Amino acid sequence: RDMGFTKGFMAGEALSEEDRKRIEEEWDIVARNYYGLADVAADLASECGEGEGLHFCGNGIVMAEIVDPVTLLPVKMEDGAEGEIVYTTIDREATPVIRYRCRDMVRVYTSPCPCGRTAFRFSVFGRSDDMLKVKAVNVFPSAIKDVICGFMPETTGEFRIVLYEPGPAISTNLELKIEAGEGYPEGKYEDLAGRLKKTIKEKLVFTPVIKMLAPNTLERSEYKINYFERAYEKK
Repeated sequence: RDMGFTKGFMAGEALSEEDRKRIEEEWDIVARNYYGLADVAADLASECGEGEGLHFCGNGIVMAEIVDPVTLLPVKMEDGAEGEIVYTTIDREATPVIRYRCRDMVRVYTSPCPCGRTAFRFSVFGRSDDMLKVKAVNVFPSAIKDVICGFMPETTGEFRIVLYEPGPAISTNLELKIEAGEGYPEGKYEDLAGRLKKTIKEKLVFTPVIKMLAPNTLERSEYKINYFERAYEKK
């Protein structure tokens, strides 16, 4: 707060609404998502002051399309459409990419933005290579994270999805290891697990097995977030 920053553009991982709220409160700044790919372009999209989705900034340089992540068939670019976004570079001569799969799953917005910009907008809600299918329900780690972060400071926001089979299809109830927040009483872990389970069932339509852990139990990463603990590899 004493450093004089007024705005922050967050890249690397999609900024959830809970993360945005926490950053804005603690730093007293306006936090916005920023999006780019080293293999395509460093500045493909960014949120405007309205914060209602990433404005695509690559018109004339990069062509963006939405495809079904399983069939790879095109999905019509219309308001509310969901799918995997793929990119084709238009003006690059040396190392062009054609329908490059970055594995980002997006939701498209074509309705007018109050800021006046006319390019389509999108939000990233997961990755196709992280998607699990739990009893016919598509489950993304980012969606689980949003629920768990919604319980902060009762949780640290850190969790792992324990996989006993490679997936994406999971034949048993999905197991989650979730860290309790700093100073949260161990005697209340069971109650917290019950409330987490209920909320996940209501919002994500599956019932997990939850194991609560003490804060700082799970290993942190300075790079890409690892959501999975692959127990099947240890058998």
